[in-house]
Amino acid sequence: MAKEVKFTIKLNVDGKEQVVDATTDVQKLSEELGFAKTRSDEMRNSLLKMNNVTQTLQNVFAGLQQITGQLQEYLGAYSIQSEAETKLANNMRNTMDAREEDIQSIKDLCSAQQDLGVIGDEVQLSGAQELATYLEKKSSLEKLIPVMNDMAAAQDDGSVAA
Repeated sequence: MAKEVKFTIKLNVDGKEQVVDATTDVQKLSEELGFAKTRSDEMRNSLLKMNNVTQTLQNVFAGLQQITGQLQEYLGAYSIQSEAETKLANNMRNTMDAREEDIQSIKDLCSAQQDLGVIGDEVQLSGAQELATYLEKKSSLEKLIPVMNDMAAAQDDGSVAA
């Protein structure tokens, strides 16, 4: 004869007490409890894996945010650089009848000056485009750009750094 376990369960449903009697085979109960434990372990492992996936996705998202921030900085710098180059070209054409080679030589000078010091070429180009409004010769601009950089560096307040 199989061993049986008898359960008496008292439930309170809508304020009324209900008594339920249940009987089960010990072997069957043991199998069902083992099955429940196995399913519980599987669920726990699935939740742990999901947690790991969630953490990985959060890390990926944080990395994408950092990349997006850097790209925005680069795009902002490019925009400033492009605007300064355009204004310089317009002013040099208007006051010096400059050709593309003349404009490019000033851009190259500012880039080379940036490599020598602390003044960014976008700052130099902005200063050069302002100077080009008043000058008639490219050679004057070539002489004044290094002097302008020295003066800006002497201020040493960090606002013109590259």
